[in-house]
Amino acid sequence: MSDANRVLWSEGLFLRTQHFQQQDRFFEGMVRGALQAGQLHTFGFQQLTLDQSLLDAGQVSIVSARGIFPDGTPFSIPELMDAPKPLPVTADTGAGPVLIALPLEPPGGVGFDPAHAASTGARYHGKIVPVRDAVQGGADPEEIEVARPQAVLLAPGKSVGGYTALPVADITGVRADGGVSLDPAFLPPTLITGAVHWYRQLLQEVVTGLDQIAEAHGKMVMGGAGRSVEDLLMLHLANAARPRLAHMLAQDVFHPAELYLELAGLAGEMATYGSSSRRLGELPAYDHMAPGPAYMALADALRSLILSLRYIEP
Repeated sequence: MSDANRVLWSEGLFLRTQHFQQQDRFFEGMVRGALQAGQLHTFGFQQLTLDQSLLDAGQVSIVSARGIFPDGTPFSIPELMDAPKPLPVTADTGAGPVLIALPLEPPGGVGFDPAHAASTGARYHGKIVPVRDAVQGGADPEEIEVARPQAVLLAPGKSVGGYTALPVADITGVRADGGVSLDPAFLPPTLITGAVHWYRQLLQEVVTGLDQIAEAHGKMVMGGAGRSVEDLLMLHLANAARPRLAHMLAQDVFHPAELYLELAGLAGEMATYGSSSRRLGELPAYDHMAPGPAYMALADALRSLILSLRYIEP
């Protein structure tokens, strides 16, 4: 049974702590419901930075991160949430994804640890902070207790039961010097392409390839060399696709699922002219929680097609 119904405020109500907590649950539920009813994949990172020096020392640690957990909870490290304790990695840790995980608040259970108490692994931990009065000429700052989300890093293979979680890295092993080896093909779930530099590199590569295709086929069209209408069609394809992708490259705020759809469509058009079968092979389905495999296959297909189409036999 849901515990996110609104409080029935009425005359003469004797206010208790539970009333305000229930009102918080109601508004949090409203926000999460609105997010989840909107576009697909409304969770992921907007920014993520790992500590490279600690990776070399055998630990996974987050320096800073912003985004939204799959349950709709926004986070910002270190501004609004402390970074999780670093995760030590040894040969016994095993390979696989490392997750940043936030405990879920169990229905009817405890979701907060007070500031003066030791952490029990609850969703929030209290912290005493000075808060100013926002009214001009108002009172001096006062110390109040706020609740900060307390996330943890889960090693590969650990259960995510009772958590909402996002993968931050994919461990492949431990180097001879004790440093952590990460999969370079790993892509975390993100809300914008600007959160991971790899997307920008891919877009730049494709835009450059389209320029090369347009130049090669444009010369054939303008030179009147008696080439087939296919040169004109290829020139049209490159000229039409380039401005769209250049715009996505310049903005860096598009959702990875949008970019995948755009690039997959381009690959399909290019296959008409650049594939021996005139068809694009089956691509893996886009998985927002693990977009790496689909994107790596798409990138390989695009590189092969660009290489084929930018070369014109004499």
